[in-house]
Amino acid sequence: VEKKKRNSLSSSQVRRLIDKTSFSISDDETRPYLNGALFERTSERVRMVTTDGHRMTICSEAVEGKGGDLKLLIPQLGIAELRKFLELGDDPFVLAVDGSSMHFTKELGSAKAKETMVLTVRLTDSEFPPYESVIPKSNDKSIVCPRARLQDAIRRVSVMTSERHRAIHMKLVGSELNLSADNPELGEAEENLEVEYGGENLVIGFNAAYLGHILSAMDSEKVELRFGGGLDGAIFKVPDSDEFLGIVMPIRI
Repeated sequence: VEKKKRNSLSSSQVRRLIDKTSFSISDDETRPYLNGALFERTSERVRMVTTDGHRMTICSEAVEGKGGDLKLLIPQLGIAELRKFLELGDDPFVLAVDGSSMHFTKELGSAKAKETMVLTVRLTDSEFPPYESVIPKSNDKSIVCPRARLQDAIRRVSVMTSERHRAIHMKLVGSELNLSADNPELGEAEENLEVEYGGENLVIGFNAAYLGHILSAMDSEKVELRFGGGLDGAIFKVPDSDEFLGIVMPIRI
């Protein structure tokens, strides 16, 4: 591969991008444009985007390493193998693109006994959806709460969700967030959290597993949720940061 087409990237940085987004890759192999991760690199940022049509995850960081702009759709199996490849050490690796294939090269061992490992992945021959247009622009209802407390409350309440829909209800009234689930065969569960909110009342439903995955991918102390209406996608992000963005579509309740 021509040297001008080679990019130097941080192993630890790309591992973080994979860990924070790979859970929302679609398992539907009949839709190859969703059955993978979009990897983008500019002179300033490196970004990974995944979606299964019900949720979308975007993670970006200031770029580490030298190289040019990239926009690649990496298949799910390729992402899994790349994650293993990056576990070989935190030294930078080289990414080179040659037609429909991409090559990851990493130097292993000491200076006296150095080995070169190369992983080659065939790129997906499809176009990833225009994800920028999916990001809600008018979500004007915003709450901020401790991430771990919200995650624990969702985990407890989700015990009473049905196995099929895993529906959990969120109700915002004043500065209180009410979480509830109702299963005719098991019973009901309800929990209340104090949040930073002063907007209109709102009732909205989500798949509890989707909420859990999004919150588990975050490592911040607090989480900000932005809502539109009861049928609009909700945004999950770190307050005052754009490095992580999760979008979850609601369930009709």
